[in-house]
Amino acid sequence: MISVVVPVYNQLALTRACLDSLRGTSEPFELCVVDNASTDGTEAFFRVTALPFPCRYQRNSDNDTEMREVRWLARLREALDEPGVGLAGLYGVRRLRRDGRYVGRTIVHALAGAGKLPGRMVEVAAVDGVCLAVRRAVLDAVGGFDEGYGFFHGYDRELSFAVREAGHRCVVVEAP
Repeated sequence: MISVVVPVYNQLALTRACLDSLRGTSEPFELCVVDNASTDGTEAFFRVTALPFPCRYQRNSDNDTEMREVRWLARLREALDEPGVGLAGLYGVRRLRRDGRYVGRTIVHALAGAGKLPGRMVEVAAVDGVCLAVRRAVLDAVGGFDEGYGFFHGYDRELSFAVREAGHRCVVVEAP
């Protein structure tokens, strides 16, 4: 099953237009809506509206992601064009403990309001799912996302491990 993830924040009219455009989709899919604390009736709409496709709705208590660098997507794509890079993101960790937890002093990120990366790109042990990019061929080669894992603060360690085991590098790029 294909998952279509749609983050929303207010703009209920645009969300409805998006949903209408999905009605004619030829492939079966599930919709995953992440509401970043909309205040315009979006939550009530999803609580009562029946859709013609499976829908999971998650409401966050605040608007958690805003892209402040217009080249954020270009920088992720450019990282994937680098030799050997299989997974790129905006947040990650250089070292992990044996139990898989992040070693806090080795966290690197491009989140606004905090320190900068030491370069335009930093190799990491694991990229966090707060925002990541992977080429379809690499994702297919490693078997896709491990559906046995649930969402927990965006961590995608198992994907990073699989990408690295397939011989690719994981990187964090500078794009607040």
